[in-house]
Amino acid sequence: MQDHRSKLDVQGIGTWILSAPKGKAEFIGENTYVPAVCGNIWKFFEGGSKPKFVDPHCRFFLLDAVDEILRGDATGELKTVAAINREQDSGLRRSAFVSAPVPVFIFEHGLLAFDSDGQLRWSRNDLKLDQFFTRVEKGRIFYHSEHRGDWAFDLSTGHCKTAD
Repeated sequence: MQDHRSKLDVQGIGTWILSAPKGKAEFIGENTYVPAVCGNIWKFFEGGSKPKFVDPHCRFFLLDAVDEILRGDATGELKTVAAINREQDSGLRRSAFVSAPVPVFIFEHGLLAFDSDGQLRWSRNDLKLDQFFTRVEKGRIFYHSEHRGDWAFDLSTGHCKTAD
């Protein structure tokens, strides 16, 4: 018999198996088994593009769970580390984890910067739909819009900087 439950396998950390729609998950790790993990992992499965970030040293991972970011690790525990004010119209949503020295999550109304342990360092929730991420370079996260031009946020503080 095949198991048709939704699964998330994170290499080097473990596997979460959704027990029921909008319910708890089962966790199977290398040395850990947790039969009922609390957390909103079902939002990750119901979400659209399913962006995730996995720490290169397999200490933790971050998931885009529609209106929150979940952090998980080899204990099986899932915790909400940031709430996100998403666009109501799912067709206008966009999100991704981008390559930077620390995890950075870009979405339609802002961005979240995490520390090297996957904990939220700072966030911005004041961007407009016509403002677009362009790159991370020299400790700054660059944006562009037709009306405002180019600008950047300091990666360590979140303070707005000029693009020069």
